[in-house]
Amino acid sequence: MEIKSTYAPEGQKQSTQKNLPLKLRINHYLFPPHLPPSVQLLRMENLAIPACYFVVGSLQGLSGVLMNVYPIDLGATEAQQITISGLRGLPASFKLVFGFISDGYLLFGYRRKSYMALGWGLCGGSMLFLYLTIKAKGDPNITFLSCMYFLFGLGFWYADVMADSVVAEKAKLEPEGTRGSLQSTCYAMRFFALMVFSPISTWLYSSYGPTSIIFLMGILPLVVMLPLVLRFREEFHPVVMTPKQQCNEIWKTVCSRAVWQPMGFVYLYNVLQVGNAAWKQYLVTVLEFTSVELNSLLIASYVLLYVGVMSYKYYFIKWSWRKVYIFTTTINGFLSGLQILLIFGVTFGLGNFWFALGDDAMAEFIAGIQFLPTTIMMVHLCPVGSEGASYAMFTTVHNAALNLSQVVSTLLLGIWPVGKAVLEAQNHNCLGCLEEISCAEGGAYQTCPADEGSSELFLPNFQLENRGGSFYNASLDCSTCLGGDAAKCTVEGETEAMNLCEAPGMSGFVKLTLLTTALQISGLLFVKLLPGTREELMAMNKGTNSSRVGGFFFLTITGVSLLYSVIAGMLNIVSPGWSGES
Repeated sequence: MEIKSTYAPEGQKQSTQKNLPLKLRINHYLFPPHLPPSVQLLRMENLAIPACYFVVGSLQGLSGVLMNVYPIDLGATEAQQITISGLRGLPASFKLVFGFISDGYLLFGYRRKSYMALGWGLCGGSMLFLYLTIKAKGDPNITFLSCMYFLFGLGFWYADVMADSVVAEKAKLEPEGTRGSLQSTCYAMRFFALMVFSPISTWLYSSYGPTSIIFLMGILPLVVMLPLVLRFREEFHPVVMTPKQQCNEIWKTVCSRAVWQPMGFVYLYNVLQVGNAAWKQYLVTVLEFTSVELNSLLIASYVLLYVGVMSYKYYFIKWSWRKVYIFTTTINGFLSGLQILLIFGVTFGLGNFWFALGDDAMAEFIAGIQFLPTTIMMVHLCPVGSEGASYAMFTTVHNAALNLSQVVSTLLLGIWPVGKAVLEAQNHNCLGCLEEISCAEGGAYQTCPADEGSSELFLPNFQLENRGGSFYNASLDCSTCLGGDAAKCTVEGETEAMNLCEAPGMSGFVKLTLLTTALQISGLLFVKLLPGTREELMAMNKGTNSSRVGGFFFLTITGVSLLYSVIAGMLNIVSPGWSGES
């Protein structure tokens, strides 16, 4: 028999919990009486909401190994792997379109419910069809696998946008004292599932093969989500705005200072979160981390990401948004300093793996704390009736900034010599010894003898040209400086000796780490753009705090970001390697 909950407005005093019968205390825990029924997530008519976030996290955890390893096991070329990755991620570029459609066009009389069921049906059906095909005909070809991945991604992102839209609607019904708890609970479910199912995916793949994961990815949406979506309570045949009214409402929203100013901070801050793109290569090449250790770092990162979200839910949610960003950015700068210590071998008696574990995984803990303030703020910015399109638009700006930061991170690799060849030289005792190789004008370096002549480290053949006294690799796109002032080789026709051991080596790697750390911390320069609290955010929305110029720039950035995502996704499919990745 279902225990009924009784809604009592916030502020009304309730009986002391210890004086209540156990059954009633359990009831109050599951169905908090200070929340309206529509926000009580464990009621049967609302259970589809947290379940949706849980399944999203589960599928992200399960698909990690499958999407990355299975094509390789099937013999996919590098170009085909890039194509598959592009097809999988392309539907995410259309989140704004998905939200706009559900805001203005009912499907079977519902705004979200029917679209959510359609998305989960397509998501699970594509994986179940792939599973049955493998069982009947054996391993699929790459083309068929790519199509199934695309359909999976299309359904997955459609359902995800619908879940975000529903939460954006219901979050406005929360009492003042608990604002943000609905979103924090839902995202905690998502990251908990990601944390749990990532190691499960690795174990299933190694023990039972890819079909076990494919079957689970097909069953979860169909068996878990579809019945709950059918029980989900949503208004039937609500009044919806016309496309013109939607566009006018969104334009009015983005012109508000309460939108373009804080979202400007979100964009600028995340663009500056530039990571060291050579760090993973350093762990593998110099510190010789194994695939097991790298996977352990990833799993630990997922665990601390969840811990970070829960820390915000139960502690940092009381802080102002500015204080959260100032605190977490400062801690992130300290963690980046630990990377410098690891490069110099100062680990305070800890092994390299455990020292790196504390550094890399803690960075995800910081990201978990920062994640929720941004999403809570986005919900408060969504206009009534256009929650789907507006929330998708805000997340697009956030994701576009992170994508741009990755592009900047890649471009910074060309400033100092931090490529694989330099790291390999460091790892094979080619730097720090007195080995010499000969060079001549227009010639090419061939080999670098390793220490004690035990083996040879073969370096790629390349041409040299003189640029301001330094020698550069002219045949590679990265134009890595290999000589600098330490080079003893000339280009005047005489063959002399170049001491590769005195090349910039790890000093460039240290400089790159310091630069990326400085860029990340510099995001605090814009923290005043961010309102401290929800009340400050709402105050920006009053009076004459509106600017068409601000709205124009906001929409321009959003539009360009969307266009870039679509074009980049299409180019990854039709022309893998177009951006110069190796």
